[in-house]
Amino acid sequence: MKKKITLLASLVVIVSAVVFLSIASAANPSDQAKTAIPRPIGIDPSLYKEDPAPEFVGNTDLPQSALITKDNILSVFTDDSKLKSANDSKSTEDSKAAELTTWGEFEKAKGDGSHSQISADRQVWVLKGSFSEYQDIRLGLVKNAQVTLVFDAETGVKLYKQIASDQLERIGG
Repeated sequence: MKKKITLLASLVVIVSAVVFLSIASAANPSDQAKTAIPRPIGIDPSLYKEDPAPEFVGNTDLPQSALITKDNILSVFTDDSKLKSANDSKSTEDSKAAELTTWGEFEKAKGDGSHSQISADRQVWVLKGSFSEYQDIRLGLVKNAQVTLVFDAETGVKLYKQIASDQLERIGG
């Protein structure tokens, strides 16, 4: 009698293991399902754009009079309270410069990939500044900061921000 119970228990364990393994293998998605691009439910896939048009289109054909002037763009470092040097009495080490270039040239110099929302031939102001003390809204007081800001030359919208120092490096908007 004990042999029959032991045999029956062993048979139940083996059958349940086979059933469990078959259910587990059926639950794994196929290779085709793994490669499919997930889409939100209820969204028409024909409306989805894989390569949208840039929000900031090329503007190299605009005259200089339609762009923000160098003096106005340099005033960002002194007028904007969150972006000015923390020490109001400017240190002799503090410096700032602005260069009018295209977004594509800036990205090439930066060494990053392209930005899909900004056309490569969009004119931008690249501001670079070195400050002994620099006050940032997110980081607070940063000592020995090298700041790079990129603004759209037509609209003045900030497109890129990088703050680097011995203490940290912050890239973002």
